[in-house]
Amino acid sequence: MVKLLDEAIVIQETLLTQHKVKVIRQFSSMASVPVHRVQLSHVFINLIKNAVEAMAKSELRELTLVLCLDEKGQPTVRLSDTGMGISAENMKHMLTHGFTTKTDGHGFGLAFCLKAVDEMGGYLALSSEGEGKGATFSITFPALSVAEG
Repeated sequence: MVKLLDEAIVIQETLLTQHKVKVIRQFSSMASVPVHRVQLSHVFINLIKNAVEAMAKSELRELTLVLCLDEKGQPTVRLSDTGMGISAENMKHMLTHGFTTKTDGHGFGLAFCLKAVDEMGGYLALSSEGEGKGATFSITFPALSVAEG
């Protein structure tokens, strides 16, 4: 997943540079996870783009990418921004197909991400402490078990 994250950063490098976003990488090594490369790449690209757009009016523009094992030993990717955050009301609808808070948005991006991650056997979660406090998208995949025998 490190390679996919790095590729997504390169693809979005112009946008990141234009908006003066500092990218912080916190990658732990882990076993590979079977994923659909193209779909997961599109998910990362979309989430990075959304994060940059959410930070457009923020003074502090940091995107932190964390690749780690969660408390259950499951491979997890977290994308956290210092952007406008999400209100409690909007939080209920953010991953719904067709819902958008953008004036020029269509509401398909996050719904696509949710579906793509689900099809790969993963789980996409969103958290925000509220408006002005940024947001974090977490993608978790089941831990791989090794059969003995």
